[in-house]
Amino acid sequence: MEPETKSLSEVEDEELENLLNELQEKLQLCSRCGLCKEICPVFNTLLNEAYSPRGKNILVDSKKIEPKIFYACALCGACEELCPSKLELTTIFRAIRTILVKKGIELKENKEFIENMKKHDVPFDVTKKEQEEFYCC
Repeated sequence: MEPETKSLSEVEDEELENLLNELQEKLQLCSRCGLCKEICPVFNTLLNEAYSPRGKNILVDSKKIEPKIFYACALCGACEELCPSKLELTTIFRAIRTILVKKGIELKENKEFIENMKKHDVPFDVTKKEQEEFYCC
């Protein structure tokens, strides 16, 4: 799941800089205790610190936004439940995704998902023959 277009480092501009400064300011409250990491389903699957909420906070703080890491977030809000600082982490991570999309830095799968939702009201392409049977849960 690599970004379809250029990386964020290639898209430096004032809007992005302002967003990162604003997010850095909000994340000043993060004590980096790691409680969020323990409940994060993405971290617990990948076991890579960068994919944990704390890891993402460190990336934002250093202005090193890796698109694939922020798109991997489930935005489930579990990290917010345990955050002693009551940070609105999903709002912050969603803001980063928004600016990535505005800059054309998007995963192919994300684009397909959105297109399918617009066309078919479901996240998959219902016109493909190989998707005749679906199983859930």
